[in-house]
Amino acid sequence: MPSMKFQMTMNMPSSQGSLVHQITCECDGITSMEQFCQYIAQNEFVNVRQFYKVGVLNDGQIEWEFKGHIIVNTNLIGKVTEYSERQESGHTSRTNQRGEMERVARLSRIKQSENRR
Repeated sequence: MPSMKFQMTMNMPSSQGSLVHQITCECDGITSMEQFCQYIAQNEFVNVRQFYKVGVLNDGQIEWEFKGHIIVNTNLIGKVTEYSERQESGHTSRTNQRGEMERVARLSRIKQSENRR
C-alpha cells in the first residue's frame, strides 16, 4: 500500500506572514492516520517528504512536485488531516477525522506531560 499524504497545519508563521502555514507531506511506511498519529506522538522531530501541488492533470489527478525531505518539530503541529482532493473545493473528508484528531490531541498531551518531567 502506498504512503498517504497528510496536510499538517503548523503553529508558526509562514513565509508570507500568515500566523500558521500548511505542509503537505508523506512518511515512509505510514499508511493510515493512526500510524501517523503514533509516529508524531512518539517523536519530537520527524522526517517527512514535502510536496507542492503544481496543477491538476486532465484526468483530475493532482500533479505534485517533490520538494525534498524536511524535519518537522512535532510540538508545532496544530492539526493533521489526511490530504483529500476534495479539500481543493472547500470540502474535507470527515471519515474518522474527529476520532483520529482526538487521538492525536490525547497523545500530544501525553507527550507534552512526559517532556515536562
